[in-house]
Amino acid sequence: MKSLRFDKSFFYKNRYIIGYSLLALVFSFILLFASLNLPGGLTQEEMASVVTSNSLSFSDLSSFAITNLPYHVFQHISLAIFGVSTLSIKLPSLLAALGTVVGLIMLLRIWFKPSLSILATTIIITTGQFLMIAQAGTPDIMYLFWSVWTLVLSIKLIQSKNINNRLIYKILLAAVIALSLYAPLSIYILIALALAVSTHPHLRHLIKKMNRRNVAISLSVGGVLLLPLLISVIYKPSLILSLLGAPAGWPNIPENLSFLFHHYFNFINASDISAAYITFNITANILIIIGIVQLIKTRETARSYVIATWGLLLIIPTIIHPLNTNVLFIPLALLLTMGLSSVLTYWYRLFPLNPYARVVGLIPIIILISSVVLVGLENYIYGYSYNPAITSYFSQDISLLPKDSKTILVSKEEQPFYNVLARHNNQLTIVTEIPSDTNFTSTRSGRPQTPEGFELSEIITNANYRSADRFYVFTKTDNK
Repeated sequence: MKSLRFDKSFFYKNRYIIGYSLLALVFSFILLFASLNLPGGLTQEEMASVVTSNSLSFSDLSSFAITNLPYHVFQHISLAIFGVSTLSIKLPSLLAALGTVVGLIMLLRIWFKPSLSILATTIIITTGQFLMIAQAGTPDIMYLFWSVWTLVLSIKLIQSKNINNRLIYKILLAAVIALSLYAPLSIYILIALALAVSTHPHLRHLIKKMNRRNVAISLSVGGVLLLPLLISVIYKPSLILSLLGAPAGWPNIPENLSFLFHHYFNFINASDISAAYITFNITANILIIIGIVQLIKTRETARSYVIATWGLLLIIPTIIHPLNTNVLFIPLALLLTMGLSSVLTYWYRLFPLNPYARVVGLIPIIILISSVVLVGLENYIYGYSYNPAITSYFSQDISLLPKDSKTILVSKEEQPFYNVLARHNNQLTIVTEIPSDTNFTSTRSGRPQTPEGFELSEIITNANYRSADRFYVFTKTDNK
């Protein structure tokens, strides 16, 4: 009887396709579940993003003079099609996050082994910060999206031998670069690539060989996409400072450094708000340190040139404005992958010929990867679901609003967001003063003392231990 060959089986031949498919399904489920339930609701930043997206109008071209215009256009379309809901607000970010993961897998497959790309991507997408950025209905995810695809298309363009494919990559790269310039701090990855090309002999040689006609075509495409940004900068010059990541005031460097320390190294004090900003757990940070050592050892390669230059360029704007820490996520993720690659390579060198020892050697590797993933998920699930310092930042008011509400009394601060809600729901009327002739529902911030001629008929609450009273339903007494 012919012996069974595992390497000839269907599962072995299609192991990468199966692995990537399972990864995509699991990540999609986690992302959708997280966006609706963990932590659930909307932050003030998400509500402000909705107001900005809803304000876009061709009758007022000044409304386009904003950062992250492509994202806000997408969110505007989502609101127009699906109305105002938690899912429609977050939908652009969810799709951008999926696109980021696809690009990240492609990038890691190019720079590392295919098997390593699955392991590293699994670790990266289960970190608390990535899940938080991915499910937030704000443009934060776009920097990661543009960065990953700029790198992927740049590498594909350099590696491609087919003339037609190279033209396609050039056009796509020009489009991505042009659209990425709408996002704050995206200019730094372009500077890093430019420095890498100008200082690395091999990259410089490949750029010189490019077809000038095709380069002109791709630059024309990028110029057209950049036209709204150029007009916006002329109309609103201060937009340049926002795109460069400049803070509103003079930075407090010691305070900023303290914030960054909590962001990356505060693993113990999980009860305060700094727990919301932890990027990687201890094990992942150790892999990043190993990755930095490996980066220094391979500093002559184009990959190390790009990662090192990019990371160094981002240090200064991050210290000046520490809320920009999202921009360091991809460079750190690449360093983590380099560290993981170094560990796996060293480990398998211990078992160069013995297949049984290599199989047994997988056990500690599986334990290592599983522990990093599970700790990352646990930090996110418990930190964002049960930490009072974090959950209080999220509002579930859209889902709590009574379905039969027609008149809503709000504070002046809440009015812009609720005006968006009313614009997509014709039965709603938003007021900032107590109506005299109709039943109304009041938000917590807009709640008055029970006015004459009305009685408080219902209080809508949520599960928070403080500020749980979200809506007050007032009924006219003469309606009974």
